Formats: sequence, C-alpha cells, structure tokens
Amino acid sequence: MSYQITDTKGVTRLNPDHKTMVAVLKELRKRSTNDDDAFPEAVLTHGSGWAISATRKGTAILEIPGEADSIYVLKRLEPDEVINLWQQLAMGNLERIRALPWVRTDGP
Repeated sequence: MSYQITDTKGVTRLNPDHKTMVAVLKELRKRSTNDDDAFPEAVLTHGSGWAISATRKGTAILEIPGEADSIYVLKRLEPDEVINLWQQLAMGNLERIRALPWVRTDGP
C-alpha cells in the first residue's frame, strides 16, 4: 500500500525511504517555533487514511479514519521512536500501532 510524508514546508513525497523520513524529522526538530512559513509538524499518511504527525518537541499524534472526534497522543518520544512509528505505519502494521499506549483525548 502507498504512503506519503509531508514536511515542514508542505512538500509531500510519495513512498519515502528511511533516509527521507530521517531528513524530514531532522528538519522539523531544528525549526524554530517562530518560523511563520513552516508547518508546526510533519506527517506520514498511509493509504488506509491513518496518519501520524510528529511535532518538534517529540509528540506523535495518531489520526484514524472514522474517529475524527478523538485524538491519540504519545509524548516525549525520541527521534528514533518517531521514525519507528512512521516505518510501522508505512508497512501497514496498523494493529501494532493501535496497541501502543496512546493517550486518547476528545477532539474539539
């Protein structure tokens, strides 16, 4: 199944390899919070519609189609943990991702 990554400049790349994922995350992590032209996160989206966004400070946000009223969050992740999440999503390991200790919060 296909997947894509969108970086802090809004550029989307189809089926990125590990090296590209690492580069996108590094760019995100070095961005200043004052960069008005930058997106505040990078996101990997799977063809199933599942998406994992990463913030500069190491928070991952899981979005699942059909569950728009809920947000699933993991905080204080190391860069390699975010890359692992993205790789699991790219491989379609949805059940493995779902089994992680996400904190569910209700959306707006």
